[in-house]
Amino acid sequence: MRHIRTRKKAPWTNGQIERFFGALKYERLYRHDIGDGVDLARHVRDFRTIYNSIRPHEAIAMARPLKRYRQTPTTNIPDPESVSRT
Repeated sequence: MRHIRTRKKAPWTNGQIERFFGALKYERLYRHDIGDGVDLARHVRDFRTIYNSIRPHEAIAMARPLKRYRQTPTTNIPDPESVSRT
């Protein structure tokens, strides 16, 4: 994993995290009174769990990100039994 910086004032270059922060603000933080940093951390943790494992996402065909991430990748490697020897 590499840290990559994006240009200033260019949210389209980092759309996934910008979308997450927007959802976090409007779906959670603006709807609750946040008392302190501990309360904020709890709200962010709870929302991240909902966002990644419960809430379906339109961009990935209404799948949940965690399920999609853990999904076994499909391959085009043939089964050794089905390969004919020449």
